[in-house]
Amino acid sequence: MPSYVAETRKYLPHTPVVWIPNVVEPVCLEKQAHPSAVKDRYRIITVGRIDGLQKQTHILVKAFASLAQQYSQWDVWIWGEVKKTDYYQRLCQFIEEQGLTGRVHLAGTTPAIQDELCQADIFAFPSAFEGFPLALTEAMATGLPSVGFRSADAVNELIVDGKNGILCEDGVSAFAQGLERLMKEPALRSAMGRQAVADMKPYYPEAVWNQWQMLIDEQIQQASRL
Repeated sequence: MPSYVAETRKYLPHTPVVWIPNVVEPVCLEKQAHPSAVKDRYRIITVGRIDGLQKQTHILVKAFASLAQQYSQWDVWIWGEVKKTDYYQRLCQFIEEQGLTGRVHLAGTTPAIQDELCQADIFAFPSAFEGFPLALTEAMATGLPSVGFRSADAVNELIVDGKNGILCEDGVSAFAQGLERLMKEPALRSAMGRQAVADMKPYYPEAVWNQWQMLIDEQIQQASRL
């Protein structure tokens, strides 16, 4: 994200630094989410490895546990590979102890994550930090409002608080409050989801490839003058 340019220049003060983002593929209307639709069951989804340090999966699980009884039509789907068995087992134990088996799904991996995103209503992203979070951008391109942490690098540049999602202060309680705000307001979910799609347009392939082309052309012109 753009904020990393200044950080890079601290270590490479005499080297030109250019920011060009990763590509975010546009999502056709048929594959976009409908977060304000009336459903029998509603889904909070997250995508990322099951991890306690960076991805902080436990924060989502604990935040939902505090809301589950009041919002009985809601479930959580967690998609991602397991890296640390002990951490995964502790999550499973907590889910069972809270009586959330069947509502919090540690779903593993899938080659068709877009099919899962378009069925969801909220994208939860409790990461402590990111570089360029592709999972978040893919969810936003699908039309999902997101909840993340204000302190999380990159996340706090993609989620615009109150516009395309909600940025929370650190901690389980604050994350639960962000989730609840969206859970109880379908119109807000819809409005933020639409804004999220619009905010991803600068990352669409043509825009990004054009930036690369301009950079390459500039380098060629500079070299020709040497």
